[in-house]
Amino acid sequence: MATANPTDIPPELPLVPGVEIRPLPTWPAYAVGEDGSVWSRYIRGTRSQLGQEWNKLKPVRRKQYLYIHLRAPGRRRVAGVHQVVREATRRRVTISGIQF
Repeated sequence: MATANPTDIPPELPLVPGVEIRPLPTWPAYAVGEDGSVWSRYIRGTRSQLGQEWNKLKPVRRKQYLYIHLRAPGRRRVAGVHQVVREATRRRVTISGIQF
């Protein structure tokens, strides 16, 4: 009987007072807060090791939008923060006073 690798069991979502955080459906190692925060389970400094801790990502600004880099085995995506928040919540969102 094989034992489960501890990184195979997803940890609890990060707790931020007053912010609802949801998993990103198509990217299981990521979670998104309704305030625009994006969280990853990847261990900092590694390219593919998943850990049990959630790390808050720092988006990069391109022109007027904030972007993050998502990755999973065999695929990568640069996505707008507003896009992943909407994907996770499936509703229109307002970040920094701008509605998406």
